[in-house]
Amino acid sequence: MSRYLLNSAVITTPGWYCYRLVDVETAKKWISEGKYESTIGYVETAYALATLVGQKIQLNRKLVKMESGDEALVFRLTCRLGDPTLKGKLTPEFILQNCELGILRKLKDEPDLKDDEWVRKLRRKVEDKLRKSSAEEIIKIAGALGVKFEPKDYPVKF
Repeated sequence: MSRYLLNSAVITTPGWYCYRLVDVETAKKWISEGKYESTIGYVETAYALATLVGQKIQLNRKLVKMESGDEALVFRLTCRLGDPTLKGKLTPEFILQNCELGILRKLKDEPDLKDDEWVRKLRRKVEDKLRKSSAEEIIKIAGALGVKFEPKDYPVKF
């Protein structure tokens, strides 16, 4: 398993990933748990992360291709600086108010979905639920998922 520092939660290769936000203490613990490779390419980003975790961050503009089991500590500022002359002069307070830390883990390589047993089981459950649901229930579920569903648009009778 390889470990990286990334400046965004980027999907580096096809596959299934898990991303969760973490606090500063969790980030410090992650850094202390073992060897990692920094892919932080900008001085300002390295400085900001170093300020948070209390450890020097190496600069490295390497392209990463995560494999199954690989993990990354993700650090990113959640805003753009309106004044570019502020780069490299960020205060710890500003950083704490405008950053996000997370752990990105690649769970597995791109699966063949039509042959994946988990996907087949899920598909059967969804189809079963849809057969047993009224149009009103389906509209409610679709709305909760942010999907517009109009029974009149489908040739299935409800």
